[in-house]
Amino acid sequence: MSKKNTDNWLVHDHRRFEETVKQCELAAGAEDWKTAVQLFNSVKIDDLQLHIQMEDEDDLSVFQTGSRGTGR
Repeated sequence: MSKKNTDNWLVHDHRRFEETVKQCELAAGAEDWKTAVQLFNSVKIDDLQLHIQMEDEDDLSVFQTGSRGTGR
C-alpha cells in the first residue's frame, strides 16, 4: 500500500470512527441506551487496533524521514 493510499485510508477510517462515536454520544444523551450500546459494539476492536498500528507506523515514518504524506 502506498503512503498516499495509507493516508487516505486513515482519513476515511478516522471519519468513520468519529461519526460512530458522535452517534453513540447523541443516543446516550437522548437516553436511547439500546442504540448507544449497538453503536458502541459496532466498533470492531481488530479494526481499531489496525488503525492505531497504521497511525503509529505513519508517525514513525514522519519521525524518521521528517516528511508526512499529503492525505491528512
